[in-house]
Amino acid sequence: MRISRLNAIHKYMLTHSASLTELAHQLELPDQAHFNMEFKHYMGLATRKFIKDKT
Repeated sequence: MRISRLNAIHKYMLTHSASLTELAHQLELPDQAHFNMEFKHYMGLATRKFIKDKT
């Protein structure tokens, strides 16, 4: 996953409530699990923690 794409998704996640599955498909990843792994790798934070802290 390209960092610029992930940054765009990060900004989108701050203001919208799309499902992680939808975001994974937007990034052309096979499933949500791959999205979660990439997000944690680049952001240093699990998606669940990011979403919890956002609210």
